[in-house]
Amino acid sequence: MAGVFPGSRLNVSNDSLPFADLYDTSVDEYLSDPYAFDKVKWCRKVGRALEEHLAGKPPGQRWLLKNPRSILMLEPLSSCLEGLFFVHVVRNGVEMAFSGNQRQAVLHGDRILGPEGERLAHGPVRSLAVWEAVNRMGERFARLQPDKYLRIRYEDFCLNPAQEMERLDRRVGFGLEHGKVDQRQFRKSLRALPVDWQHSLPAEARGARSLLQEYGYQC
Repeated sequence: MAGVFPGSRLNVSNDSLPFADLYDTSVDEYLSDPYAFDKVKWCRKVGRALEEHLAGKPPGQRWLLKNPRSILMLEPLSSCLEGLFFVHVVRNGVEMAFSGNQRQAVLHGDRILGPEGERLAHGPVRSLAVWEAVNRMGERFARLQPDKYLRIRYEDFCLNPAQEMERLDRRVGFGLEHGKVDQRQFRKSLRALPVDWQHSLPAEARGARSLLQEYGYQC
């Protein structure tokens, strides 16, 4: 992890398992009613998860927390973790919409989309709507705390990981070992799209098309 402690208990994707457990019990509650969410109780839970996450960390070493669902909890997380810096990794929403991995949309899609999501049948259009809503959460954090935010495109990182790590390090000052990066370890995973994918995304995807264009993706 480029000289940064990634956590003591990780899954095969290097996601923090203590925070996965925490999000399993907290994400839907928060998204259902952010104003009623008990942040004092939440911060205690974050503290326990963080203690487990950092178990075994060498003294003085910088650390990170990787878990895709952190973007769903940015506001309450930032209220508990002073100095939080959020690295917003985005990937082509069209590829995500047609991917076989729809875990986040299945687990939390109803809460993410709210009442508006009830009219969207499960499928690429709904998945793209979830992609848009989730990434707009990251954008809101960027507007509120621009000094604690950096967006990186997954595709750019795979193309030139050393350059993207250097760009990140200019912001966070971790002393990342970007010069030692082996680019061969960062090949973009391929997700084939249907030939007629554009016809599968009707007017309901208009908002997502705008965000796709903003991120530099064809739509």
